[in-house]
Amino acid sequence: MANQNNLTRISCKGLNFTTLINTCTNNNIYIENLDRLDGQTIEFSVTDKDLKKLKSLDLKNYDIKIIKNGGKKKLLNLIYMRMGLIIGMFLSITLLILLNNRLFNVKIFGLEKKSEVEIIKAIEDYGIKKFDIMNFSTIELENYLSDKFNFSFVSLIKKGNTLIINVKEELPQITENYNPIIAEYNMILTKINVFAGTTNKKIGDIVYKGDVLVEPYEIISDEKFEVEACAEIEGDIFFSENYVFKSEEEVLVRTGKSKVINSSFSLGKIKLWDKSYKNNFKNFEIVPQNTLVSNYFLPLQINKSIAYELEVKKITKDFEKEKDEIIENLKVKAYSKVPSHLTVESEEVVINSTNYGNIVTIYLKSSVYLKYGNND
Repeated sequence: MANQNNLTRISCKGLNFTTLINTCTNNNIYIENLDRLDGQTIEFSVTDKDLKKLKSLDLKNYDIKIIKNGGKKKLLNLIYMRMGLIIGMFLSITLLILLNNRLFNVKIFGLEKKSEVEIIKAIEDYGIKKFDIMNFSTIELENYLSDKFNFSFVSLIKKGNTLIINVKEELPQITENYNPIIAEYNMILTKINVFAGTTNKKIGDIVYKGDVLVEPYEIISDEKFEVEACAEIEGDIFFSENYVFKSEEEVLVRTGKSKVINSSFSLGKIKLWDKSYKNNFKNFEIVPQNTLVSNYFLPLQINKSIAYELEVKKITKDFEKEKDEIIENLKVKAYSKVPSHLTVESEEVVINSTNYGNIVTIYLKSSVYLKYGNND
């Protein structure tokens, strides 16, 4: 009996299987693992040699199909299925040899005033460009950048195909200035005592984050004197979230139709092949599909963008059924806005009816006490 992995599995449909079996026996075709599935279907296995004999017979009264390949055919299919892996390994090795020690990326850290564009332009002027072999002296390039931009510190590292540059710029001399008191929150002022400085705000005013509360100067006898602003401030802070509930709403749902609109083949970050296709869908969503073929040296990947057709459907919703869940979700969002050092003092939920549904709003109130300056 032959090895089962080397046998081809055959499905045969017909009426008189006795004639078929006798014909095979008369032609020295050895049938193994014969199974009768129903009155008109049998399955059996044969070797590659017997398969050739079987194909030469007149079997027009039977519907014969190969359901599982064996022998040489199975080996060829296995090789075909691994073709992507073989190509990936070959391309990876080839590109590794060609691209080794070449400059692909420049990463710069520590910049504050200068831009990366300026530094990269200076490196190109020095004679180093992308994809050049990195056989330059890092010490000489460090000195060049330090002199050109007056950096207090420059450090270069070659890592793979990347040049990493760390710099420290010369910091300007800091002069001490008096700063105004700036509102840290959106709030309603409930108390404001100014000990030094000038303000045009009063109790009951609405102020927004970033507004100037107290200017760092005082006017004495029509003369302006700069001072350190000192004050204590109290206010009510409100946090809110709202949700618009529509009784009828149009939503987009998938129709079941889809189309590949882009297909590409890449090796690492290098795109080897890319093709786009026309998308005739009016409404659609795009879902990326990435398949890793191999991951030797450099990843070999097939990328697709699939458009799924969407259609508009109108749905009716019940506010009373969803109200509690809506309020709970709004509370979570509203409380997440409250800084950890503040305490919520009150909570209010307001529901307003509209001709299309409801508007649900939650209000949270906190109080804050702030003291600025050196006044005790």
